[in-house]
Amino acid sequence: MAMMSPELAEHYDFFGFDPRGVGESDGVVCSYVPDEDHTTWEDDAARVPGCMEDPLAPFINTEQTAYDMDFIRAPAMDQPGGLQLGGGPVLQGKGCPRSNAS
Repeated sequence: MAMMSPELAEHYDFFGFDPRGVGESDGVVCSYVPDEDHTTWEDDAARVPGCMEDPLAPFINTEQTAYDMDFIRAPAMDQPGGLQLGGGPVLQGKGCPRSNAS
C-alpha cells in the first residue's frame, strides 16, 4: 500500500492482516463427498461435520479473527497519535476516543 500511495505513506502507517484460514495460512480441509441427490442446502448441512473434523476448525472462526485483530490494534493505540480505523474517531490508550479536532 505504501508503494502504491507514497503521498499517504508520508502521513500514515498501514496495517493489513491475513485472516486465519485464507491467503498464506492453512485452511480447513473438509472430508466430505457431495451427494448428487442432495439439494445445495442439504449438501452444505452435511458438509459441516466433515469440516469440523479438521483440528484447525476450532481456531478459524469470527471470534479468533477478532482476537487476532485486537493483537494488532492494541499496540498501535499506544503509539503517539493513536489509531484511526476507517475514518472513525482516533483511538488512543485504553480504547478511549479523543477528538480529531486540531
